[in-house]
Amino acid sequence: ADTATISTPLSKTLSGWLIAWSYYQNGSPTYNNYAFTLLPKAALLYNTTGANYLRVTFTMANVGTIYKLLWYDDTHIIGSDENKGGSLAQAVMTEVYAV
Repeated sequence: ADTATISTPLSKTLSGWLIAWSYYQNGSPTYNNYAFTLLPKAALLYNTTGANYLRVTFTMANVGTIYKLLWYDDTHIIGSDENKGGSLAQAVMTEVYAV
């Protein structure tokens, strides 16, 4: 699984982390054809089960509608290995913004 360490903790954001997904082609992100998803601060603050994961869904040209399974804590986003197969592998997280 791939792990991103985020410099602004999720608990310190106003609303959460905005994740930018880019089309992934020939082993590299294209840095265009973006889709965006929100990992909300509330997912961390109001989680009472300890299961810090969610599926985000988005639509991207040349890919269609897909989901990504993400695990998270206050400073990390961890992608599931299932994100690397089939059409799920055609989009990759390229930026994360504190919002």
